[in-house]
Amino acid sequence: MISKHNLRTLQELRFNGRYSTSISSGPLGREGSRKARCAELLRYRSNLLGSDLRITNFGGGNTSSKLEQADPLDGQPKQVLWVKGSGGDLGSIKRSGFATLYLEKLLALEGIYRGVNLEDEMVDMYPLCTFGNNPVAASIDTPLHAFLPFPHVDHLHPDWGIALAASANGKTKMEEFNRKFGHKLVWLPWQRPGFELGMMLKKIVEETPGCDGVVLGGHGLFTWARHNVNLISTRSPSSISLGSSSKITPTLQVIILVETDS
Repeated sequence: MISKHNLRTLQELRFNGRYSTSISSGPLGREGSRKARCAELLRYRSNLLGSDLRITNFGGGNTSSKLEQADPLDGQPKQVLWVKGSGGDLGSIKRSGFATLYLEKLLALEGIYRGVNLEDEMVDMYPLCTFGNNPVAASIDTPLHAFLPFPHVDHLHPDWGIALAASANGKTKMEEFNRKFGHKLVWLPWQRPGFELGMMLKKIVEETPGCDGVVLGGHGLFTWARHNVNLISTRSPSSISLGSSSKITPTLQVIILVETDS
């Protein structure tokens, strides 16, 4: 059963007709319908984030969800990573624009990883992890999503986030942000996107229980949730000074649960 709260939430998500009512109307007990509904929510979440230039610059950022699906080869349930395909735009992406990969195979790549000096060779392994007959190419950020142990992950580059990440005193100001707004963001020094950064994200989350996001130095943000969530609105509660003459205004995401079983 979908609770009254979740039913109301789904109705709210349909504003402007951008959430597919045909996907959400299927019985919760049908695996295919559940998978399609979760994938549609990922698409919808991505479009909302990508259409707000306070949160996402055009063509930048990526989103993902880890969904359980029946393997087309043997019918057994498998964890599948749905992640924005290489070169896609969040604001206009459709479900067909997401790469789909066996999560188990992606995680197993850690066992053959030969270190940062050879991390580019890992890119050739991603097509071998493809789930289903999906031609969408996985992006360089795929391991960043795979190795974060959360079902739903967003990687964005809001202007204020870039300003914070690129500031000489960014880590200090991030800690000020945490104190002021009750968050537990952690700071990860600059590392170019790739398999090594995926390993670094995995490590810092394991070493920081309860953290709710990562600021990538000189880069942007990673945030996540254990339930499928959607951005409903944004607000800018206050400004944080970066120095004597510059300020950033954090845009906090107001999120609500939409599918407690996903």
